Amino acid sequence: ETREAKSVAVYVDDASITTTVKARLVEDKTVDADAIQVDTAQGNVVLSGIAKSTLEKSTVENIAIKVRGVKTVQNNLAVRP
Repeated sequence: ETREAKSVAVYVDDASITTTVKARLVEDKTVDADAIQVDTAQGNVVLSGIAKSTLEKSTVENIAIKVRGVKTVQNNLAVRP
């Protein structure tokens, strides 16, 4: 596989990353997707909003990092039970 083909295959635009992360959060019943904002810039995802627990905060981060095209996740979620 050429280097160029690989970079094209890995490239996913920011809007689709945001959409995919949000969809996966909605699918996960342990997460309150409505309380979480997702922003993506050049593959770097920023999570903001409120998590009910530290477990939910880490779950959201783990969901985001597994989305194809995500390079980094900045988890700015505040924990408020």
